Amino acid sequence: MKMNFDFLYKNGTKETFEQVVTEEDQQALIEVLSTIEISMKEGIDACITFGKEGHGWHYVRMSEVVRVTTNVIEGEPE
Repeated sequence: MKMNFDFLYKNGTKETFEQVVTEEDQQALIEVLSTIEISMKEGIDACITFGKEGHGWHYVRMSEVVRVTTNVIEGEPE
């Protein structure tokens, strides 16, 4: 499956990450969603990462985020 993560930062910038999630990645997805929820509710500092096509990562500092929207954009786990 694929998921979109839409972030709205305190400075008004919007950013979207599309993440492919396989059966092997499901636990990591649960951890990312939990980290987002806890950081939004409790105001804790957290950094989450999203893989980029090819090599590398996107890092998001949750202290700079005011809203996160998630959407499943494609089917069941592969």
